[in-house]
Amino acid sequence: MKSINFLNIRLNQIQIFLKTAECKNFSTAADALHITQPMVSKTIQALENELGLILFIRDNKRVKLTPAGKELYENWKNILQYFESSIADANAIQEGKKDRIVIGIPCLTGDSRILKKLRPLRDSQTRLTLSFETHTVSELWRLLKDDQLDAIISSEHLLDESRKKLYQWKRLEENYMAVFIPRSSPLYDREQIAFGDLRSENFISISAESDQQYEKFLLGMAATAGFLPRISCYVPNELSFRVNLMMGNGIVVADSHADLENEVIKKFVLKDRRNDTVLVWKNSAGSDRLRKLIDAF
Repeated sequence: MKSINFLNIRLNQIQIFLKTAECKNFSTAADALHITQPMVSKTIQALENELGLILFIRDNKRVKLTPAGKELYENWKNILQYFESSIADANAIQEGKKDRIVIGIPCLTGDSRILKKLRPLRDSQTRLTLSFETHTVSELWRLLKDDQLDAIISSEHLLDESRKKLYQWKRLEENYMAVFIPRSSPLYDREQIAFGDLRSENFISISAESDQQYEKFLLGMAATAGFLPRISCYVPNELSFRVNLMMGNGIVVADSHADLENEVIKKFVLKDRRNDTVLVWKNSAGSDRLRKLIDAF
């Protein structure tokens, strides 16, 4: 594969390539773009040279995309629309015609039902620009407190009494806690697991210095099952869960939508441990900006 300096690929080259692919003719593409036919031909040739790819098969007056050209076309055809819409959104925000809402999402959230709801929600907003950031859970709450996020997706168990005084929330979907167990554990081959079955297991926990809520919640869950959890190791955040699971350092209790399951880590949903997913925002946040979003949810 040729080494490519992507800074040499200009937006007008992409525009000419896309229009030529759609028109299947250099002259027709030139007319549509109000440039000369030699300019189209020269631009396509320069792009092919830069990429080290043959993009079109020339046949008399018509051109046809090569397989490589088709691949680029399918991946590039929305670039210009995205570029134009982003500029339009920026102008609308500057002119006060549109608001930007930034929603924080836990970093371990997989392709869950929540994400599937967010996609059409984002597309349905005409006066709101929705953007999303992923962070660790403790970082999400810090950014929300510091007004660097408008709202966050969180677990209902994190809404303790002190937070309920500062924040508003709306339940987005029913959810449960889950336990993630490595293949090295004797529980791995079970069909189902209750929390009480974990009394002899080693637990991986987030350190109190990083997140005071996690260990407190873990201890509370174990207490209701009549045992004190044995902590095998502490990690700085949930991003360290997977590697410790794969190394057999213990088990992890997390939201059922956490993206931790793989060929050596098995997920058991704890149906007796309800933990719904909620949208959380500050009491003092601009309710007018969020109301449409919350109603849409």
